[in-house]
Amino acid sequence: MRLPALTELTPRQQEISDSIAAKRGATRGPFLIWLRSPELAEKVDAYCRFDASINERLRELSLLIAARHFDAQYSWNTHDKKAIAADVSAESIKELANNGVPHFAHADEQLLYSFATQILRDHFVDQKTFDAADAEWGEAGLHHRLPGQLLHAGDAAQYLPGGPEGGRPAALPGRARLRQG
Repeated sequence: MRLPALTELTPRQQEISDSIAAKRGATRGPFLIWLRSPELAEKVDAYCRFDASINERLRELSLLIAARHFDAQYSWNTHDKKAIAADVSAESIKELANNGVPHFAHADEQLLYSFATQILRDHFVDQKTFDAADAEWGEAGLHHRLPGQLLHAGDAAQYLPGGPEGGRPAALPGRARLRQG
């Protein structure tokens, strides 16, 4: 099911949309879904930008790991260059895009990949990985911040008419485009 485009915004939706656009350049992607509940859109925007306890490099990488898992093309295309700018190696991102096992430059990236892959694939994290992640990011990062970042990457654009900006993003390497509907 696709949600119809929001053609008329309530004053509160317009206020939140303007605020998001001022910070992000436009209101797009999952925010077009969340804007249906303006308070949710406002809180998610603030949370992702200011309250996530993991650093930008790991935030961007977590979004790419989840985008790859879900074949979320919009999220991938939105965050791959941001991850490189945040110092995730382009080679690691290429390996991830091609469904390979990435060779990361930083130990915390490898730990994030292991943790995220286990959550997304197995819905369970083994004790060794859990203990390492807890030591690295602490309770807040492990229990509240990381899972939220992983789930944020779902391809909300697939629920919008015509996808983002009126068209579908490029397919991830080695994958067909997601179905239009």
